[in-house]
Amino acid sequence: MMKGRKHLWWLLSGLLVLLAVAIVAVNLLQWLLAPTMIVQYQASDAVIPNPERGLYHVLYGYYPGHADVGIDEEELKEVQAKEAITLVQLNYVLSDFIKQPLSEAFLQGVQHDLETVRHAGFKAILRFQYNNGEHWNEGKVDPDAPKERILEHLDQLKDALQQNSDVLAFVEAGFIGVWGEWHNSTNGLFDSIGNVNESSKAVLMKWLEVLPEDRMVLLRSFRHKQDVFGNQPLTGEQAFSGQPRARVGTHNDCFLASKDDFGTYWPDDDDSLRKQKEYLHNENLYVPQSGETCNAGEEATPYIACDNALKEFAYQHWSALNGGYEPGVLKRWQEQGCFSEIQRRLGYRFTLTQAEIPKQADKGKTLTLHISLKNDGWASPYNPRKVELLLRHTGTGVKYTFPLQEDPRRWFPGEQQQLQIKVQLPGQMEAGDYAVLLNLPDPRPTLHDLPAYSIQLANSDTWEPATGYNSLHANVHIQA
Repeated sequence: MMKGRKHLWWLLSGLLVLLAVAIVAVNLLQWLLAPTMIVQYQASDAVIPNPERGLYHVLYGYYPGHADVGIDEEELKEVQAKEAITLVQLNYVLSDFIKQPLSEAFLQGVQHDLETVRHAGFKAILRFQYNNGEHWNEGKVDPDAPKERILEHLDQLKDALQQNSDVLAFVEAGFIGVWGEWHNSTNGLFDSIGNVNESSKAVLMKWLEVLPEDRMVLLRSFRHKQDVFGNQPLTGEQAFSGQPRARVGTHNDCFLASKDDFGTYWPDDDDSLRKQKEYLHNENLYVPQSGETCNAGEEATPYIACDNALKEFAYQHWSALNGGYEPGVLKRWQEQGCFSEIQRRLGYRFTLTQAEIPKQADKGKTLTLHISLKNDGWASPYNPRKVELLLRHTGTGVKYTFPLQEDPRRWFPGEQQQLQIKVQLPGQMEAGDYAVLLNLPDPRPTLHDLPAYSIQLANSDTWEPATGYNSLHANVHIQA
């Protein structure tokens, strides 16, 4: 009896093994015969040093009385390697030039600094200011310059700004008031209650004139933008149009410092705060939100806590944050465990989820692919960005590039993108297997082929650091 049961058990086990083998064989056969392959991708939790987003490093390009000003390429490269940072804020303190034009030596220094930024693979945030608040803690207001002087200085800077706009992430409006933060002007560049007047508006418009149309200016307060362009946030139709209002964002330099971020929001009753933040929530889909924290004291404690900070970062779509200030706040985030998430999710973070790719195609015919990806960041790119499909022969390395019509600036946070890609294959393509790759390069010719300026997707084992391409882990066979 026992032998019979044992025999039956072995028979059933054998049948189950045969069934499993048959299922595997059928699936394999189906895969081999299927015209397309479906590739699933694994997300990465790495902090990725992608361009025009994330924490930024602060340097002074010019400071009166300091002989060692100007920036050092090796310092930038060290920062990038240690902290995965690709943004640098360059501050220029212009107190020497309040009563005179900028010197040729100063202009050459700006040119040198921006060239250094390019060599290091960074993008720059510029701020020019006539004082650094040297006497602020003594209750004294340091001087800025009159409107005419600021406009003259901007005209002088135009050549350097235009020639190096490829490495400008954005600029801060600067110039006016203490720290160039558009408050406490000694030259009447605001009205009696601190609103933008015709003089400060002229400075903003001059900025928009001297910069290329695809670069943006950030004001210290969104209320300054509302003074000029009204209280309605940008619409999708207005965004990226080159219109003045579409080129102005905000840098909040006292983020989470208090209930009203030390006066950034006003009035500060709950309903008014909700409406002001709702404005930023909608506006910042299309323009960068940058800035820094400034207070780790008791007044800030409920606001800088990780749960609230993450909520505010996400809701306001933050793109960039000072990675060195305020130290107490940054330390709190490290202790509470959210600092790495902030590093990862500032700005955009594109993650492949799936691709459907034909196994073979005929040269001279249309190749159709389907790619799914998600933006896991808090914002989207704010500067133009190309998307290219590449086919690279696995034997010869010959490469074909197909520009796509996609605009990553509209790959909004939290949204899944379904890219339906159709490209016309050249008739002269060599037959063979081609690796399929996705490239998101900087559109400027000076940066297009530099991997440091291409976007790395947030996936495991897809990035090619030597080329700046993202492998889709699939080959397509091109037939004669």
